[in-house]
Amino acid sequence: MTDFAYQYPYVPLATRLRRGKVMLSLPIRKGEGRSIRPWLHDELGDRAQMSFNYGTKCWEVGRAHLGAARDAIVERYGVCDVDTESAVSQMFQCDERCQEAEGPDCTCSCGGEFHGEANTSHRWVRVGDTTLISRTSATEIRRRRYIRADLGAFS
Repeated sequence: MTDFAYQYPYVPLATRLRRGKVMLSLPIRKGEGRSIRPWLHDELGDRAQMSFNYGTKCWEVGRAHLGAARDAIVERYGVCDVDTESAVSQMFQCDERCQEAEGPDCTCSCGGEFHGEANTSHRWVRVGDTTLISRTSATEIRRRRYIRADLGAFS
């Protein structure tokens, strides 16, 4: 599981990984006590299953409830950061002559990224006389901040 650096201790954070439940890191206001569970239950409905994970100190809800949870958090706290993890596919193009080169000159479309590296971690497929392509996928985490309309810019 990915560790997230939660840099904003007073800004609620909703995290949706590629697998598993949505994790909600919610700040507790003074005097709030145990009022978050009934509030979440009211906002997400009777069918929503939720639990508190004492290890991560986060609420866990089903993936289908991310939108409703985000909107409820923005309404209650005024702001919510949402981290989403997704797979991103990239295509690289290079030239066999570039990868086998030994000198410093390279005019290949890879911009020299694979210059002189015939044995890289990419699986290269020849698509022309000397042209090679490789498709890789990586995991990327994106953060988006949602702010209640009446607050304007969050500082």
